[in-house]
Amino acid sequence: MVSYNPDLFDGQGLGEDTLDTERGFLHGRITGFTIHPLLYGGVLVLCFYYIVLCYDCIKNKLGKLFVGLVLLFCFSLTILTGSRSILIGLFAGVFYYLFKKFPTEVLKYGFLVVTLFLIFGISIEDEFIRSTLFFWEENEEIKGSSTSMRFDQLEAVSDAVSGDVMSFLFGFGRGWSTEYVMKYGNIPPFQSFESFFFASIVEFGFLGTIIYVYLVFYRLFKINSNYVIDLESKYLVNAFLLSGFTIYTFTGWAYGYWLYIVLAFLAMNYLITKSSFTSKSQTEISSDEDTIHCP
Repeated sequence: MVSYNPDLFDGQGLGEDTLDTERGFLHGRITGFTIHPLLYGGVLVLCFYYIVLCYDCIKNKLGKLFVGLVLLFCFSLTILTGSRSILIGLFAGVFYYLFKKFPTEVLKYGFLVVTLFLIFGISIEDEFIRSTLFFWEENEEIKGSSTSMRFDQLEAVSDAVSGDVMSFLFGFGRGWSTEYVMKYGNIPPFQSFESFFFASIVEFGFLGTIIYVYLVFYRLFKINSNYVIDLESKYLVNAFLLSGFTIYTFTGWAYGYWLYIVLAFLAMNYLITKSSFTSKSQTEISSDEDTIHCP
């Protein structure tokens, strides 16, 4: 509801041009209840892991079938957003999760799958699919951020804060990137600060960015590592965190970054509480059994 944009449904706003954008087999990019495919894709990826969590919690077959269909639907919608950054983020997290759960199988078949993908990517002529598989390649047919554009943005934000020591270390203050885009629009060289790091450098500086990454992203991984007991749940949360970090590194924190932080804490809180409850229950059962069998 916070993302609701009435202009979108009047044929205006950020969603206007995405309805006619062609990318590969896609004729139009979906935006769902948001104002841009990147925002919708990020939300879908975050929800993807929650659906996996629900699937693990449900025991009956009918419930698992329903949740499995919802998971497939969520993945299909992610594809329909037509965003390479979102797909790369999703695949990074899924690969991590599968590797941690099935290391032998992933190592055994991973090389074969990667080889087939590369052969498929080299042989196919579709520009969108090629630019997704080989995201470092330049592609004039696909509108959106390219590798060279991101290097230009990095150079621009570095030059912007290099005027004096204070701005280099601590930037221009929280919200500077947002105010700049609102005033000047998505124009070169900053474009729309399409990376969490680009926005962070101009707002917090290089030292501030390092501190921010440590206090937010690093601490999220540490909380999960230290307090989520179940290994499979730990892997799932790490995959969630990795996907989100990858997505917002490529797209910027304007596209659901705060939702990522909130959902990460909610997931870990649920898993920590669940493991504590299970451990307490097992202790009580063990204690009762000792009492019963006591001579």
